[in-house]
Amino acid sequence: MNIVESTDELDAFLEAAISEPFYIHIVCADMDKHASNNSISLIFLYLMNRDQYWCVPIKHNECILVPNALEAVKSKLIANHKHPIFVSNKKSTIQLLD
Repeated sequence: MNIVESTDELDAFLEAAISEPFYIHIVCADMDKHASNNSISLIFLYLMNRDQYWCVPIKHNECILVPNALEAVKSKLIANHKHPIFVSNKKSTIQLLD
């Protein structure tokens, strides 16, 4: 698994992920709260064509956080992605990324 801990790693991740389908799983900061009242702790992505796993820490106390990582993922990856994006819970994912 690749863990994004610098802006260079974030750029490498975005470059790899933008060109292929992926599965995204979002881990909430508080699993007892509803998605609309929660924040994102981690974003896990599985790049299907490359068979690679990536973790983007957003708000986690045991990781090195990259400034503006969530905004980069939302604006550069989610908004501009041309291939299928697979999720386990579409409604929660949309609420958390909104």
